[in-house]
Amino acid sequence: MLLDCFTVYDQVAEYDPATDQFAQSTRLDAESRRIGGFFDRLNGALLLFYRDGDSLYLSIDGDRFRFDECSVEWGGVANSRTLRFLPTDGVARQLSYQVEELDPPLSEDPTPFAEHEDFDFGLFLRNVARDPKRQKRLFQSTEPDD
Repeated sequence: MLLDCFTVYDQVAEYDPATDQFAQSTRLDAESRRIGGFFDRLNGALLLFYRDGDSLYLSIDGDRFRFDECSVEWGGVANSRTLRFLPTDGVARQLSYQVEELDPPLSEDPTPFAEHEDFDFGLFLRNVARDPKRQKRLFQSTEPDD
């Protein structure tokens, strides 16, 4: 499947969940097809967020779990963030990371519909975790029935 880098537009990756093979390339070098998920690095940890069949999955440095069976906590002060996952296996995963200061600030950015989650992968994951309808729609080739 093709994964889109969350923070760098020109970066994509080919990922095979069955073998855990992950290979980055540029958007120009990749075949044009539907995006199956996102990837990014938070403080050196590789996060993959994708749909496999009917379920969303999150992989942190190769440790994979179902996203809908996980609670997600996010917080921080200024540009420092902490993201915490608690999957049903009971083993918490916590990541601390930095986000870049937006220049210009989002309140002055002329981009329509831009939100803070567009610039913070951890916040995006937390927001998706809080919205079951969004989870059903995300990375689907067609809109599912409600």
